This record gives sequence, C-alpha cells and structure tokens, in this order.
Amino acid sequence: MTRYINQERGAILVVVLLTIVFMMFFATVMMNSVLSTANQNEIIETNYRATHVAEMGATFIEKEIAQYIEENEFSTDRSTLNNLENHLTDQISQVTIDEDRPDVEYMIDEGFTVENTGGQEVLMMTVGGYDGDVSQSLTLRFSVSMGSEGPDSLEGWDEESNTVPNKPENPDQVINESVDLKKKNCIENGQSVILNDGGSIKCSPTFNDLYVNNNLSFGNNDTLTVEGQAKFDSLDMTGLSQVFIKRNAHFEGALTSGNNPNSEFLACGNVRLKDRTNYKGGYKVNHYTVSDDLFFNEKGPVIFGDDTLLKNGILLDGSTVTANNDLTIKHNRTQSAVNYLNTVDGSINMAGGDLVIENANGDISTNPDSNNVNYGAQPNLIPECDGIEPPNSGEDSNGSDTSVSLDEVDY
Repeated sequence: MTRYINQERGAILVVVLLTIVFMMFFATVMMNSVLSTANQNEIIETNYRATHVAEMGATFIEKEIAQYIEENEFSTDRSTLNNLENHLTDQISQVTIDEDRPDVEYMIDEGFTVENTGGQEVLMMTVGGYDGDVSQSLTLRFSVSMGSEGPDSLEGWDEESNTVPNKPENPDQVINESVDLKKKNCIENGQSVILNDGGSIKCSPTFNDLYVNNNLSFGNNDTLTVEGQAKFDSLDMTGLSQVFIKRNAHFEGALTSGNNPNSEFLACGNVRLKDRTNYKGGYKVNHYTVSDDLFFNEKGPVIFGDDTLLKNGILLDGSTVTANNDLTIKHNRTQSAVNYLNTVDGSINMAGGDLVIENANGDISTNPDSNNVNYGAQPNLIPECDGIEPPNSGEDSNGSDTSVSLDEVDY
C-alpha cells in the first residue's frame, strides 16, 4: 500500500513538472510575441515620426524659399541655387523640434536640380526627417513662376515690348557665326540659345529660350518649338514649317513666308511685330498682338486670341481673321471706316470684342457696318495652348512677382 502511494505521488510530481515546463515554454513564446509586436510598433511609430518630421521640413522649406525669393533677385542658375541652399541649411540649423531629443531633426539630403516644363521652372530637392537612428526622405517638387514675360493689358504690352527684350541669362549656347542646322548637327533639345548671326534651320529643335540677331530661315517640314520666349530680327518660314512659341515672341524685323501658304506661326503668349508682316499661312496668337507696320496675311487663318493693335493697317488676300477680343486698326488713309474695310480684301470675324477703326485724321469708328465683318461670331480657340500658363505682370527689380509653390511630394 505504501509503495502504491509513493508511486502515485511520483506520477503527480512528473505531471506537475511537465505542466510547469509547458507553462514556462508558452509564457516564453507569448513574451517573445509581445516583445516582437512591441518592437514592431515602436519601429512603425518611429518611422511615422521620421516621416512627419520630413513633412515638417517640406513645409518649412517652402515658406523659406518664398521668403528668399521675395527679398532677393532670383534665377535658376547654379550660383543662385547654391546661395539658396546655403540659406536653407542655415535656417534649418536654427530649428529645434524637441528640446529633449536633439536627434529629432530634418535636413536637406540632396540639393536642387532644375527642370523647365512649359516655360516654368521646376526645382527638385530631397529633405530627410530623422528620429534617432531612423530616417525618411521625401522628394519635393517646387514650381517657380518667374513672372517676367508680359503685362496684363494691351497697353502694357505695347509699352513693354517697345524695347528689345533682354538676352537669356546664362545661355547654354552662344553662336556668333551664321548657322546651318541640319539633322546631323541640330542643337540638342532643352537649351537656351543665342544666335548672333542668324542662319537656317533644317531640323526640328526644341529650345528653352531663343534670341536671334539677323535673319533666320526654315527648311521644309521642320518645326521649331520654344518653351520660353523668343526674339527674332526677321523670320522666313518659306518651307512647310511650323514655329511654336509657348511664351512671348518679339520681332524687330519682318515675319515672312515667301510663296508658301502652308506654314504656321503659333504663339501662346504675346507678340510684337516691329516691321511689315508679309505672311502666307496660319498666324495664331493666344494673347496680345501689337503690329507697328502693315499686317498682311494671305490664305490664313488668322486668330487674334486677345486684344490686338494694328498701327498701320491690315490687308488680307483671301484670309479670314477671327478676333476673340478687341481689334483696333489704325491706318494712314483719310477714307471712312466702311470704305477702308471694303479694301481689306478678306473677312473679319469679331467674337467677343469691338472692332475699332481709326483713320489718318484721327476719326474713330466702332463696329462699323461692313460686308467684310461678321459681328457676333464664335471664338476660334487655340487648343495647343491649353494648360500653358498665360504670361503675367512683369516682375519688379527685386523679383517679387516671382512665385513658388510645393506641387508634389514623393514618399
């Protein structure tokens, strides 16, 4: 009997010991799971805090860039961007996020790079948020509107464009001899170029800004695209060519097209024509046009997208003009507005503004009756200019009209 009791006690002891072992095992597993979950939560929370710190840096940098541009002359050349980066680094170094945690901070990881999109400068940089040993980086894209390409009225454009625009700052290429650009030696796309002795283009380049002295001519079936603004002395589009200026265009000399009626000139900004226009083909300008000499067009179509001033008359040889806003025509004859319009030799569609005719005596007639004029026509829009920001007021000496905005953040 005693042996049986001892055996029973031994079995119970084994069960108790096994139970204790299993409980310790499961307790260890559960503790490891709890600790692992806690560690993961801590990592997630730390990553979140680092991302939040980087977002704070993005907001701070946007405000500092706007303040810097308001107080300083600004351009996107490397020297100016280096000065801006140094300024941002200095301002960031004075920021304290948590007095008890000096290892919580944000800083610039990668400095500025620049892209030009539709005439608009895009600055890109990387800001890093740090929480101890954990960091998160954000890529920031700031759009910068330089605000220097045109006024907000026809009168303002007439005054501003009366002088030759400045040459591009820090051009990528300055070519002093006459050029003969072909496909094999066409200038690389995306550059700002100064051609000091004109030449010919027989390829299809895309420039940022273009400044041309002397005559520039085109080959057949070629397209010139200028993302920014362009200045020409004279431009001959004899071939089946297209010129597409996304901002403003300034002509000191003539716009011509020889005997070709199929070329197209298109500007999404404003245009100043200092010399006689002898152009066959499409002429389309999305904003203001000011012409100092006779505006002659054959075949057309012609689209004046905004207020237009023709200071020495208009002559149309089978061409149709659509004026989406006010059209003012001054001429050097003494005849009445009706008689003058009978000599225009083409048709004018007024779609939203007034037609004003002023003769050599200073007599002014508004919306005169004429078989050559259709009042109340439908606007003729220029879809190629959709999405291109219109030129705005010229900046003052310290660049205060230049604006900056944080458009995109890549996590």
